[in-house]
Amino acid sequence: MSLKQLSVNFRDFLRVEDQIAGFCPLCHGLIRLSEMEIFYIPDRIEDFLTELRKKERELDDQKLEIRKDAIKRSRSKLMGDLFEQVRPFLPGFDYVPGDLRSIWDPVDYVCFHGLALNREVERVTFIEVKSGRSKLTPVERSIREAIEKKNVDFKTVEHPGAAPLKEEP
Repeated sequence: MSLKQLSVNFRDFLRVEDQIAGFCPLCHGLIRLSEMEIFYIPDRIEDFLTELRKKERELDDQKLEIRKDAIKRSRSKLMGDLFEQVRPFLPGFDYVPGDLRSIWDPVDYVCFHGLALNREVERVTFIEVKSGRSKLTPVERSIREAIEKKNVDFKTVEHPGAAPLKEEP
């Protein structure tokens, strides 16, 4: 009997014999050899296990790179959020911090010019703080365009059943 025939017979025996078990080297769980996919590899030069292990190492490397990228992006996002919050208190910011109201989404601030000093608003400005290479989102761009087209309103909404509001002179 040739080595190939002996190997094939042994493989076939392991496939049908359900009382032979072993430990999985990855999960360390008990597994029947009859439940495993067992191969005869006559050509050891192109060993599929070597290829499989190589692919596994490549996947581990990719997983590591993906994790590093996720950490980098997370740090960048956190630093951007922090910068948005402290920017009004740094030199070179052209707005009075007391005039600002933070709303964060869809823009960072609304500035009511004059509110802090004389309690009379002269102008309203929407402010989006950006850092690094970040750009306006489509929603932020649409807000800018609506303001540039003067599509801005002020409405007073009364609660039904409440006494009507009276305007002060």
